[in-house]
Amino acid sequence: MNHGANMKIVYLMMVHEHINLSDDLICLLLKDPEATVVLHVDAKYNVPLPKSLVNAKSYLDKRVFLAERTHVEWGEWGMIEASLNCFETLQKYQIAYDYAMLLSGACYPIKPYEEFKHFLRTSDNTSFIEHVDAT
Repeated sequence: MNHGANMKIVYLMMVHEHINLSDDLICLLLKDPEATVVLHVDAKYNVPLPKSLVNAKSYLDKRVFLAERTHVEWGEWGMIEASLNCFETLQKYQIAYDYAMLLSGACYPIKPYEEFKHFLRTSDNTSFIEHVDAT
């Protein structure tokens, strides 16, 4: 795991309803040149993509990826499926990362971004989700 200045964080963002609110968050996260966003847009909503995605090919240099869409209902299988679709997108495009963070489109940082990265750099490879090593 990379603990230097070039630590790569991928943000798995699940968005519904107010997709335009996520545009500011995407732009904020991508100020970090090592960050990548994988976006899942709930299939129930026929909404236009945010400006950051419309312009992705011109100024984000392939740092925003769209996961396969699925219908999501709070607390149901669709939430898991949407998360898995984001991870499948990581594999499909062979996106390298040190940390993955699952966000909703309504999330917004309350601490400075560099403080968050410092926390991860000093976390001693800690996983912040309970899991079982299947190997």
